[in-house]
Amino acid sequence: MFSSLSATFKNIGDKASNLFEKKKKDATDLANEKATKAQQLAEDQVKKTGESLSQSKQEVENYAKGEAGKAMDAAEATASNLENKKQQAQSALDTGAQAAASVADQTKKAANEAINQGVKAAEQAVDDQVKAAEQAIDGALKVASDTADQKLNEANQYVDGKRVELEQNIKDAATSAQDKAAGGAAGLLGKLNIGKK
Repeated sequence: MFSSLSATFKNIGDKASNLFEKKKKDATDLANEKATKAQQLAEDQVKKTGESLSQSKQEVENYAKGEAGKAMDAAEATASNLENKKQQAQSALDTGAQAAASVADQTKKAANEAINQGVKAAEQAVDDQVKAAEQAIDGALKVASDTADQKLNEANQYVDGKRVELEQNIKDAATSAQDKAAGGAAGLLGKLNIGKK
């Protein structure tokens, strides 16, 4: 009778141990899966951000080149126009030619300043895009980390609750079995004492 009770307790213990190990493995697998998923999401965001930055950089460079080309075309047209006027004015008046050359120099200087300002604006736009992308990636990583932590905490609390519940069930079953065994033993002892008289 005691050997079957001992075997029952051992069987209950084995089942509880197997259940705990299975749930522990499930929780570990889930955590690994969430960590892998979070890493993949972060890598995807980094790739998308890199592509977006590359595209933005190309657009800014193209814009700056286009504006620089327009400015240079305008400067060249102005210089050519001024050169023609200079030649016409030189035959009539040398001082008029000098004034035309001065205007051409000022136009080129203004064109160069406009190009420099366009390049600075393009660089600032690229820097702003990089900062915005970095902040977006940081935010996505924080959300993924917080979500994974929350899920891990929830899984841990669930397993703890089940463990406590299982321990209580085992204690209750053991107490009940002990009470029954003690009652049965007392009954047997009572019968043995009655038989001796």
